Amino acid sequence: MHYTESKKNSSNNGTKSYLSDTIDNMRFPLTVLVVFLHFNILRYGYTEKFEVALGTSAYIITYLSDVLARIAVPLFFVISGFLFFYKKEMSLPVFKAKILSRIKSLFVPYILWNIIALIILLVTALYANAKSGMPHNTLNLNISNFFYSFIDYNHHSDIVLTGESVRGGGGFAPINSPLWYVRDLMVMCILSPTIYYLINNFSKTFLLLCGGLWFFSPYIFLDDAYITLFIVALFFFSVGAYLSINGLNINKLPPPLDGQYSLAIY
Repeated sequence: MHYTESKKNSSNNGTKSYLSDTIDNMRFPLTVLVVFLHFNILRYGYTEKFEVALGTSAYIITYLSDVLARIAVPLFFVISGFLFFYKKEMSLPVFKAKILSRIKSLFVPYILWNIIALIILLVTALYANAKSGMPHNTLNLNISNFFYSFIDYNHHSDIVLTGESVRGGGGFAPINSPLWYVRDLMVMCILSPTIYYLINNFSKTFLLLCGGLWFFSPYIFLDDAYITLFIVALFFFSVGAYLSINGLNINKLPPPLDGQYSLAIY
């Protein structure tokens, strides 16, 4: 009996180690794809002559930056959802411990790096005013603008105005815009008890509904970045949660859930 338990524990440790290695190995290529997603030279300063000059390379750049790279963020949400519920019997104390852990690993760095971005923006604006000798940049420091700098700087914050309002540009992101992912991941962590309940009781209906909303969101919500980003986070975090809650090994998923089919479908 002792031998059986030891063998079982050894097997579990081996599976956990293999799974950890798999996720670790995925992180670097996915991070590279995120860089490709934001560094498409055809998207910035685009001219037809420039594309012609690139020739076949233009198609490769488009494929890497606008097709393949699109899988990175959803997969990061899947991994986050999977790890949040991994090997845990979820209960109120467990949820509380996980949320407290995410305050240290997500919330504190999120606030810190947005404050740094805000300071850089303000210093740059003041420096530009001092250098030109004219108040080209108007600073509006108030509670509302400060608050929205951490949630949706582009549409709701007028901390710095450069002649005209800078509101309305870009997507639904904080002042340090790449951190929109961390913001939405924190929202998923807060919603995790609800997601856990829905997956345990209505998993197929819930995932089909989220998947349908994700697939049709560009047509239903058009340019509403807030809703579309939220749906991306909810659907793929929930997919990871479903795999983890049901004890499915992401290394050995059956069709059509395995990587080959899922990548083709995506």
